[in-house]
Amino acid sequence: CGKATYLVEFATTAAMRLMARNISFLGVDESETQLQDAAVNLEATACTDRITLKKGDARNLHWLDDGSVTAILTCPPFGRQFGRGADLRALYREYIQEWARVLNPNDGRLALLVDVDHENDALLAFHSVSEHLRIVIHREPFRLGQL
Repeated sequence: CGKATYLVEFATTAAMRLMARNISFLGVDESETQLQDAAVNLEATACTDRITLKKGDARNLHWLDDGSVTAILTCPPFGRQFGRGADLRALYREYIQEWARVLNPNDGRLALLVDVDHENDALLAFHSVSEHLRIVIHREPFRLGQL
């Protein structure tokens, strides 16, 4: 979730395109500071009625039932600002295991934004979690600090 910038952008865009649908959004972060900043962003963009923020770890979404989520939009740590020194492949594997559990097995979708330096870590994590996950890759290369 971080400061909820991707979440706000998606929620406002999706809300405009899909106004007839009952869509709710959930942002999860372990950091109280990030959640406070996210709350400020929700207020500033009038998204407080569409987005719920929850303190937690995206590797353990125990409050969500198996298969109960339609879509996940996420930007996990790149090991620069957050996750520095972490084994990103192991971290991604833990995330993906949990996301595979909560995603609807029939039509669940996951959009994972990783930088090009960690694309292989993410792919290896997907393959190590489950062979039944269908992976479609859309490459939009970018490098932090070089936009």
